[in-house]
Amino acid sequence: MYAANNSFTTKAELVRQFNGSAEELHNLTRKIVKSSSRIPGTNQYMKQQGAYAYSFVNFYRHHTNDTENFNVFYTVSSADFHWPDFYAIFPEGQAHLAKILVKNEEEIPAGADRQAYVTASEDHLWRRKFLTEKSHHYDLYFRKKIHCLMETVLKPAFGAKDYIIRYEFQSRGAIHAHICLVNPMGINETERKRLWSIERTADFEALRTQL
Repeated sequence: MYAANNSFTTKAELVRQFNGSAEELHNLTRKIVKSSSRIPGTNQYMKQQGAYAYSFVNFYRHHTNDTENFNVFYTVSSADFHWPDFYAIFPEGQAHLAKILVKNEEEIPAGADRQAYVTASEDHLWRRKFLTEKSHHYDLYFRKKIHCLMETVLKPAFGAKDYIIRYEFQSRGAIHAHICLVNPMGINETERKRLWSIERTADFEALRTQL
């Protein structure tokens, strides 16, 4: 991809630049890093997406005369151990959910089929292993749930007009989402400050009257 769009098209030319002067190597590295902005997940890609988001915020403020803005921020965490509907997508998940959950082996009735029961510790270990093996599927599943949240709840019920979502991963690998929303306000920043000033003055006068 890089060779087809930049200053060399052969392996020999690439090797020559690698073995060239320090300045040539610096320029080559800079061009390659710049090209990585098209590869999702790289630092350059995330920097580019951040610039898009920043421009999006400015677009809203300028084109609505500051009456609309990204004024709501919240984080949605992933309850990956507690969403049986995800496990039920897969045959092995359905088989696991069909088992009877008990606190420990002492709670399994005498003579009962051991394979029909699962202890709390076994259940936890199984879910952790399953999520590791199906991590890509779970990430897509979580993103789909966030999309459904936006389209079926936040937009129709709360009037959200637009949004920016950034997905991140915790140290143990669990995905979560940071969401910025544009909720209708109808007044610009100057008017908001004026009303806030009036409200604070009214609160102060009410407090002074009570004292």
